[in-house]
Amino acid sequence: MNTDGVSLPDPADPRCDGALFGLWRLSSGEHAHAAAEAVRTVWAARPWPSERLLSYSVLVDTEGTTLLHCSQVTELQAPGAALSREQAAERSTAVDALVPGIERLGVIGARRHRSSTPPGPRDASRVGCVVLVTRELAPADADGARALVDTLFASGAGAPLAPGLIGAHFHISPDGGHVLNYAEWTDEQAHRAAVGAPPRDNADWERAHAWPGLVRSGFQRFRPVLTLLPGTREGGAE
Repeated sequence: MNTDGVSLPDPADPRCDGALFGLWRLSSGEHAHAAAEAVRTVWAARPWPSERLLSYSVLVDTEGTTLLHCSQVTELQAPGAALSREQAAERSTAVDALVPGIERLGVIGARRHRSSTPPGPRDASRVGCVVLVTRELAPADADGARALVDTLFASGAGAPLAPGLIGAHFHISPDGGHVLNYAEWTDEQAHRAAVGAPPRDNADWERAHAWPGLVRSGFQRFRPVLTLLPGTREGGAE
């Protein structure tokens, strides 16, 4: 359950062509908190950068030293899908002036391929934890990436969603080099319980986790810190 009052946008928003996922590494929890607040301050002092940017959210990992930045955009592969190069540089410089020492680890753009959600409307207030599962394929293979996601779905066919799972949204980068599962959970404990009880004797599950070309797979848990939307100046406001 989200107790911080930050409402994350719907990953399945039909207006969204794709999302940009970026990571920042910080030296401590205090450093990460200061960086998130710097983002809030810098963005509040400037106009919304583009009509193509639907939302911008910042989350902090449970270790407290990584920030996840998620931007939903209407045109994933348009130049400056979220911000122009000049806007991005100016805002980064302003954030760095407030909080030096941020290590930016890069950005991955990806389109949502499939989602697994329970029946009924999504309740954003229940999202207390986001798990980002990252799989890297080499060589990049768009068809193979889609087949990998489809195999993961086949492994869970007919089974109920894990307790506490609000939605799993699988995104694929345009070149097929990355598969990202942006999964919303009620809390960290629910995800830990699911990780501790993997499917047994499930050929599709085993096949997906030994996928040809899968060179890296891992996940991080995050909690929401702020969400910015067009027409708002404060994170979490809608």
